[in-house]
Amino acid sequence: QIELQISIIMKSLQILANKIINFAPDGVKSDVIRIILDRSLTEGQKMRALFDMVKPYYRPTLSKDGNRQSFIAEKICTKIHELGVDIQSQNQIVDIGGGDGNILSLLREKNTTLSKTHLHCIEDKRWVEEYTFDKDYIDYLFWDFHKIDLADNTIDLVLVMVALHHMEDSTITNALEEIKRFAKKGAYVLVKEHNASPRNLINIEWEHHLYHLLDTLKSGKELEYDAYKERNLFNFKSQRDWHAVFARHGFEQVETLNRFLENNVEKEYKNPTGLYW
Repeated sequence: QIELQISIIMKSLQILANKIINFAPDGVKSDVIRIILDRSLTEGQKMRALFDMVKPYYRPTLSKDGNRQSFIAEKICTKIHELGVDIQSQNQIVDIGGGDGNILSLLREKNTTLSKTHLHCIEDKRWVEEYTFDKDYIDYLFWDFHKIDLADNTIDLVLVMVALHHMEDSTITNALEEIKRFAKKGAYVLVKEHNASPRNLINIEWEHHLYHLLDTLKSGKELEYDAYKERNLFNFKSQRDWHAVFARHGFEQVETLNRFLENNVEKEYKNPTGLYW
């Protein structure tokens, strides 16, 4: 049984390594998994060793994650069309934890008349990753974890994509209450989260760590593990717990979908971090 569990974990980590550090040779990816599973090393030691290991192989042209956001933006457009939200109208859209606003930018490609009065990106300037916030057609709002500067009953669509698990429970409460305040009655909230469990927690955590390593490489900076740990927060929950949180705040669950915003049930090994909508 133990050998089977280790085999499943190694297979899951292999999927993540192939996805995130796709530019590294297969032998390096195998060493990455070996280091992650090495119980004699601390998390910080592991991340520093991994950073030094993959750094010589990184080139911006070799990283293939550029199409990831375009793919999910297309899926969002398809889903909101099914829900009756017209991307061609002058809808107001909010993306909580939207970074530089890349998803909002991709949605705007479907309707170039959308501007700062329609596209709102909610972020935290103290977040672990650095963003430029440089898109002049996006309204960047930096909230204090209590109040979001949007008028009552004005927003047609809210996106919250893998952002809630980076908040304390009290902040999640504030975020959901703010959404209820500024969203129009009947507005849709599209939430993407991990269905966390003891079985996949190592995958979820190391997906985040590896993406941070990749972002650090992209920025041309050196890894600062202590700063990463100080500014980062993990608050992963199971699907059941997430549904209960939203129910407590008066949200109505419309449907639960896989990570591709589809009804098809994925095999667990293909989705090692339990992502779903």
